[in-house]
Amino acid sequence: MAPARGAARGGYESANLRLSLLLRSCGAEVLPLAYPPTLGLGAVAKLLRYRKGFAGLRRDLAAEAGRGDEGAASPRLVHFTPLFRQFALQELRLLRQARAAGFGVVLDLRAGNKLRDHDRFGPAYRALLAACLRQAHVIAHEGQEQAAAWQRLAPGKPLAWLPNFVSTAEREGARPERDAGVVRLVHLGTVSPAKGVDDAIAVADALVGLGLRVRFDVIGRAAPGYGAELQTRCRTRPWVRLHGPMSPQAARPLLDRAQVFLFLTRWRGEGQSNALTEAMARGCVPVVTRHGFNASVVGDCGVLVGNRGDHGPIAARIARLIHQDGGRARAVMARRAIARVEARFTEAAVLPILLDLYRQSTRAAEKDR
Repeated sequence: MAPARGAARGGYESANLRLSLLLRSCGAEVLPLAYPPTLGLGAVAKLLRYRKGFAGLRRDLAAEAGRGDEGAASPRLVHFTPLFRQFALQELRLLRQARAAGFGVVLDLRAGNKLRDHDRFGPAYRALLAACLRQAHVIAHEGQEQAAAWQRLAPGKPLAWLPNFVSTAEREGARPERDAGVVRLVHLGTVSPAKGVDDAIAVADALVGLGLRVRFDVIGRAAPGYGAELQTRCRTRPWVRLHGPMSPQAARPLLDRAQVFLFLTRWRGEGQSNALTEAMARGCVPVVTRHGFNASVVGDCGVLVGNRGDHGPIAARIARLIHQDGGRARAVMARRAIARVEARFTEAAVLPILLDLYRQSTRAAEKDR
């Protein structure tokens, strides 16, 4: 887990950290069982790190099961966020171990590529995923677009939409109004071509070409091998500022000045972006690709882009959005974005869903005994 005030290593860790903090605020005891960090390691080193890491997770799970046998508070459950793919067999072992030890098992399916992987990796992989789904007492998913497909693959399993959410601190003091003197764009999250950074810079260039004053703040950790190249490219672009990874507290002032959250992602694993809801909560209007779960998150509160390579038309759309009616049109859309987050992506919205999942899971586990 990332430290409470630090920058998380990715979307899974960011969401799990928020979840842990929310549960602890409700008086729950939370034991994080985290996969080992492998950023920057070679293939062999990663393999050895994961082999050792999964063995450690099995030991930790067995120790927690033993602690329960000695009279620890109940109910007890495992909220499991799988990666699948090459980890699926090891994850199935963990799921079986948790189920056999009497834990309630919540299988939380995040990211947008799991169904696509299910369809493309062949019958052996599909059988492995089906076995993982059978071990769950209840299944959560973060994309409303995929609910019917998961229900079909796991018939009879309780299924619930469990979106990512933003904390109270991330919403406090948000305002929809912005100064329109400078076109301010922001990217938050992993910095890579797949996350749309190259295309976003091209859109910023096009806005400069329209004669506008532009500032594009790029916040996040660069993908391996991409950071140095990006630094070189941006030396001749004073309107692009590369900030590197920042804590939520440090990033907030930049979000509060930005009119647009520009997210032209094409990453194959895109699901519900934590950064997208964070930016919407601060009053940024999202301009995003129709990819992953972006459409259902944004609704009518932003601009959905079909072709991220249409840099000129995207730039023209942003310019109109910011300057139309002296910025009032953008402010109206920003208010809708803030309200949408309040209604769907906050602790208050998510906690009842989460607690119901946990109740169903623990009741089902009791029937196993």
